Amino acid sequence: MKEKDGCGPGAPLHHVDPSSRSAGTVLVTEGALKAATAQRLLPDRYVVGNSGVATSHREIIETARGKALEIAFDNDSFTNPHVARALAALLRSRSADQRSFAYDHAVTILSWDRSVKGLDEALLSSRKLSSLTVAEWLNDLTTECREQVNRQLSPL
Repeated sequence: MKEKDGCGPGAPLHHVDPSSRSAGTVLVTEGALKAATAQRLLPDRYVVGNSGVATSHREIIETARGKALEIAFDNDSFTNPHVARALAALLRSRSADQRSFAYDHAVTILSWDRSVKGLDEALLSSRKLSSLTVAEWLNDLTTECREQVNRQLSPL
């Protein structure tokens, strides 16, 4: 039980299948259910789900250290400044971790048909997934999102 003015446990990262930890790619998506769907349909990846785009970044970075990282946040990461900024913050943290721990594994953003919101829906409806580089993701953002993300990433 949380004491008055104490801190709670936070929002832990959901690891779908710890036995797949040796996979060369870590995929992060929003939520445990989307993560479970992704793990079932993309078994070659180690899938984790966070409880929101702005949560568990440190844990995501630690889990993906020395591995390729695929980010599969909902499609509003292209149009919602809050989501785009959160994704940019994760990219910034990953870049700092890569410099600190001397690794250079790829970071890609998964994309699919924009009429479909989440990764789970895209997978269950057999939509084609595309892997975008960070530069490609930036080019696909709305103007407002791109401006805010560029400010977030400019010191990189």
